[in-house]
Amino acid sequence: MKESEVYELLRAYIDPAKTKEAEILARRINGDTEEITAFVKQLGSSPPKVKEIAALFLRHSLTLSLSQSAIQKGVDTQYYTTIFSHVCQHITQESEITDKLLYESISILSNALTLSDVLPVIELGRITQPDKTAVKTLNLLVRYTQKYRTKEKSDELYLEINHLIEVTKAIFHALVQCIIAHPDTEISLQIYICIYTIIYSILVHDIPDYYEENIEHYTTGLFIPINNNHLKNVHSTDSLVSTIRSAVVIQIQVASILISRYSDAYDSFIPFTSTMDRLYTTSELLDEGIQVEFMNYLQVLLNTHCRLDVQTVSTILKMLISKIVVDTDVGTVEYINELLQGDPTLTREISAGILKDLLARGALSLTDLIHHTVQQTAHGAPSKLQVSSVYIILYLIRSKYRLASGIYSEYIQHALHTVIKGDITNTHEVLGIAYAILILAVQYNIAGGLEDRAQDIFNAVDHLVTLNESAEVPEYILYISMGLAYTVYVHSKKNISYSTRVNVFEYLLRTIKEECSDGPIKALFIYMKMHYNAVNVAGTNYAQDSTIQWFTNNIYPAVYKILLKSTETLSAASIKYLYDIVSLNVAYHPQSISNYNELLMYSVNNSVYEYNAYNILILSIINIIYGISHYIDISINIINNESIWKECIYSASYLYISLINSPQTAVKDLPERTIKFFTDCIINGQCGTVPVQVAGKYLNSEAVKYIFSQNNSDILLLRCISTLANENNQEQLRHIIDRFIARPIIPEEDTAYGITVLKECAEKSAHRKNEIERIIERLQTRKSKRKDEIDTIMLLEEIFKRK
Repeated sequence: MKESEVYELLRAYIDPAKTKEAEILARRINGDTEEITAFVKQLGSSPPKVKEIAALFLRHSLTLSLSQSAIQKGVDTQYYTTIFSHVCQHITQESEITDKLLYESISILSNALTLSDVLPVIELGRITQPDKTAVKTLNLLVRYTQKYRTKEKSDELYLEINHLIEVTKAIFHALVQCIIAHPDTEISLQIYICIYTIIYSILVHDIPDYYEENIEHYTTGLFIPINNNHLKNVHSTDSLVSTIRSAVVIQIQVASILISRYSDAYDSFIPFTSTMDRLYTTSELLDEGIQVEFMNYLQVLLNTHCRLDVQTVSTILKMLISKIVVDTDVGTVEYINELLQGDPTLTREISAGILKDLLARGALSLTDLIHHTVQQTAHGAPSKLQVSSVYIILYLIRSKYRLASGIYSEYIQHALHTVIKGDITNTHEVLGIAYAILILAVQYNIAGGLEDRAQDIFNAVDHLVTLNESAEVPEYILYISMGLAYTVYVHSKKNISYSTRVNVFEYLLRTIKEECSDGPIKALFIYMKMHYNAVNVAGTNYAQDSTIQWFTNNIYPAVYKILLKSTETLSAASIKYLYDIVSLNVAYHPQSISNYNELLMYSVNNSVYEYNAYNILILSIINIIYGISHYIDISINIINNESIWKECIYSASYLYISLINSPQTAVKDLPERTIKFFTDCIINGQCGTVPVQVAGKYLNSEAVKYIFSQNNSDILLLRCISTLANENNQEQLRHIIDRFIARPIIPEEDTAYGITVLKECAEKSAHRKNEIERIIERLQTRKSKRKDEIDTIMLLEEIFKRK
């Protein structure tokens, strides 16, 4: 860009009537030397706005210029040194925005310069005392040395760092002494930030001899007391608060790298442990980002410093327990996910993690920990159900931390008591955590007889919904309570039958109509499914059940209407759960399939791709249960049109199998095409191993053996073993067993099936019986892992297993 164009660009940019012209001109910036020189020249313009815009575009131009090799462009390093000098001159502290942009240009220019180029320009010799001149000079050096952090170790880099130390050590030593003597001025803090930021950039690679020899002096300077009164004073300027924040950040960063990588340089950790309470207090007066930084530093410190005296432990516990606060204003789904799955970015999670580490190291006992939480949080009679103590137990359960079973049992019983009592006038946080503890206890099989109280839990959940009609029950409590009811129901080894009251369904449907969010839709499906199961157990006809009739008259029409009318506003999760409800309507009410037909035609005619995967799964259910020729024809058309199903291979897997297993299908080449489909899935690795697992579960034996013979997929080994064992084919079975033992792959969801197959196989494979029994033992003690929900229909597996 020519100088005249640069001038034209700047004038157009400040003229509101020339916005489009400015945008067109800005696209011409290319980073050539004439352009850069012109922008630098405009930095001397008297109007501050022109200078600010020139600084903005200069930064962009330099980025483009230095994104290519300066040698290739024929630009001499001396040119960039000259530009560096001019930019330094225009940092005048008159405009914070302009200065910030110019400092960023210095950072960009540093990549084209060496320390020898920079030192004559910034003139370190001008620093005689802590003042604004010193701050500017050091800031320039900060910007230059930041590039060290991303550089690879090399002799050249170490030579430059040693040169830097030689020219700065006397100045830094004197300035740090001034900071120690007068820590409470803004100038001192600004110089502190500069010096320790430069030191941090050096420490990223190594600790030079000079700093190791003077470690005590620089550590004393690092932990200068910061006056918290400035943070409490409403009259403190934004600039001062920002400076204090930056000082705390660099203090934490340097302390973290010193303690984690260079702890051998210290005879004692007292400088770190004696200042952590003060640093914690300061961080609490700043934003959450600083608090997280402090918590991470504390974790590093405790992992390095193994010996903790009683007073230090007490101080640490006070800090950590105070951070365990449950935010209930994050939204229902986020709240439940944070409790059940955790979020490592939250301060309470970091705090609980540190407490777990202290327990594991034997630095404190759980009894002492709970005693501290009760002392710190209970204003009155001690209670083991304070927020911090129950959250710690929740965290330990979620982390699968090994505690004596009796301890977990005690807290599970406390949680159960809280849930059954259902007192919403008490702390909502405790009630929510109690529900979460019980959900995880059931999922991790440490509940110990909890299913004997299943009916009490169901009654407590129903009570909350009923109570909500007269008193405000927080939404997150309602939905996590429903989650517990469902968890107890599906994990029970007994034949539990549970049917809730109609008012629960009325509440959920009303909520969905007001705001179609994921939580209530999922809860509605779960409660409907449990009700159908209860009716089946009772042997009642669906047509005679008043609640199911209410579903037919109210819920199903509403769900179809939402799917037809609200396509563009529904989230992916909401669509999934709505289709789960559709699957109930299709599976249990054959006379209602025509209602689904309208939705299917709407999806096809309007190209609603978001519905494709679920429509294919619903068709699979209809095919497998009813074998209706109309829907089989539609399914065949889909199979013939790869563009419809190529993005949803998982769903297509079920559609293929539903057609193969349906007695109404009369397509001669379908078996061959099905085998080819699954074979291609194995070869191409489409959708991971999921389609192959589907084939292994539901394809007929001959098809499974053929696919296995063509591709030798380990995923199909278990099904082949089952098939060959039933056929009593000893020679092939022996070969397959040997291969399986060499690599025993059993997906987690097939654990129970695998145990059954292998027990049968052990009796027929005497030559490997001991190995098979060891695999069975491992499967029986296998711990379930939490998995993300697959975009599928929950009813699908149940229906395909029956058929």
